[in-house]
Amino acid sequence: MGDIIYKVALEVSVSDTVDDRNLFGSVGVLLEEKFGPPTAHHEEEKATDFLWDVDDGNAVLQVSNVAGDPRVMLFLTSRIVRTFVPR
Repeated sequence: MGDIIYKVALEVSVSDTVDDRNLFGSVGVLLEEKFGPPTAHHEEEKATDFLWDVDDGNAVLQVSNVAGDPRVMLFLTSRIVRTFVPR
């Protein structure tokens, strides 16, 4: 596979819901500046997801509660992953 990066996943545990919203909002603003408005938004009791589907790949920004611990997660996937062939 060489030096090709297919996916980057970041997860941050935050101390309270105010920090959670601030970090989530700041990352969301940066993604909107780069990719425009999200192409999808999904909200349920324990998680809120925003999806950007762009030419180069996609980005998913999620705020979630994992075992009572608020987390902000960002997943970036390269479009090149569609051409990946397992060996």
